[in-house]
Amino acid sequence: MEGEQVVNQAATPAPTKKKGSTTTMLLVVIIVLLIGAIGFLYYQFDQSRKELVRFQDPEFLSQLQEENTQAIIDKVKKLMLLPDEAPTVATLIDVDALREENPEFYADGQNGDVLLIFTKKAILYREVDNIIVNVAPVFIEPAASLTDDGAETTDETETEDTTETTDDTETTEE
Repeated sequence: MEGEQVVNQAATPAPTKKKGSTTTMLLVVIIVLLIGAIGFLYYQFDQSRKELVRFQDPEFLSQLQEENTQAIIDKVKKLMLLPDEAPTVATLIDVDALREENPEFYADGQNGDVLLIFTKKAILYREVDNIIVNVAPVFIEPAASLTDDGAETTDETETEDTTETTDDTETTEE
């Protein structure tokens, strides 16, 4: 009989784990994953909130704008010689409206191009393609004019007349 008992023990399956312990283990894993997901989402939310606060700070925005402007100037310097002065920098938003004012300069311009205005020249630069689209001299009309006795006047009527005279001259030249 002892031989039979050994055979019976080998044929008997090994004791299995209880069903309740597997369910408990699965539940613990799910809870740990949920806590981890909630922690990750809170971290992302907190980082976004901090970024929003930073972008509302005028000093940070000014610094960011200066860095972006300097980066654009550095890129244009690699393409051509620039005057040794700080330009006024603007990004084109509505190039069609600008084409109406100056069709020759903005003919090949696109929205998103960058305009660098120096005292004597204007440069239209396309950052996406890293190309200079156009360069033109800058003509600044004086806001005040001198009278016969050498005194400076800033009368609105005279300023408008000067502008009209300039417009007539430009029309005649075309």
